[in-house]
Amino acid sequence: MVKLADLELPELLEEELEYVRTNPHAAMLEEIFDLAGIEYGRVDYGLRDGRPQVWEINTNPAVASSSPEEAFPRRPVHAHATRRIVAAYRALEEQWARS
Repeated sequence: MVKLADLELPELLEEELEYVRTNPHAAMLEEIFDLAGIEYGRVDYGLRDGRPQVWEINTNPAVASSSPEEAFPRRPVHAHATRRIVAAYRALEEQWARS
């Protein structure tokens, strides 16, 4: 079980940022959310022999740390997630305004 990322090496931090930027398993994760009937959440998964293994979908996820100590080295990842969330809310607001 992993609750807090302890990434400290610059190359691991860059790998994490590239992962969230590219979202390489997006299509597979969208299919899993569709099968589960869940529209919003964070999926916890890993890869085994190159195949995704899903553990759970958290429907009330924390998407960024409020801990300054943990957040500092991962600030670029948190900023990316925050920008994506803000864009999604703006898109919803625009959709609601048109309806």
